[in-house]
Amino acid sequence: MPIVNKEEQHRPTITGAEVSEVIDRSSRREAILFALLAGTGLRAGEILALKPPDFSDDFRVLHVSRSIWKGREQAPKTPAAIRQIDIPEPLAGVVRAYADGKTGLLFATKSGRPLTQRNVHRAAGHALHAFRDSEQKCCDGLEYPRTSSGCGSVTQERQSPIYTRTA
Repeated sequence: MPIVNKEEQHRPTITGAEVSEVIDRSSRREAILFALLAGTGLRAGEILALKPPDFSDDFRVLHVSRSIWKGREQAPKTPAAIRQIDIPEPLAGVVRAYADGKTGLLFATKSGRPLTQRNVHRAAGHALHAFRDSEQKCCDGLEYPRTSSGCGSVTQERQSPIYTRTA
């Protein structure tokens, strides 16, 4: 069996400055998608499967229960991926405003079909998993430190002048 040295493994991550850069050059839909990725640690397929009913009424809690793979809805990657994620208020407000009036997928094509991971990856210019593996989650002027659970829950907030986007 091979010996794996974790220090020598390539683990792409994205910094707060890079998150801001990606969001600044993105369309509104993509900017919100990338902020949500960075703020929650969701997997790419999980974020593409999001619908407004997956959020609590105030959008402060996200219930992850499905994923998109190759354009089809399916169960998440693992049973442990079915979970609830706390959403910080600044991010919840942005997502709530974006979701207002939407009934299907939050991140869909004009015809209502799911976006493809490949197209979202191209728009980001970074591997989508890099958002999940970032040491700090950043969006809307707040930094969200990574929790030890690895599930995307956000439990602590710190002020930071990294980024503010209102539209």
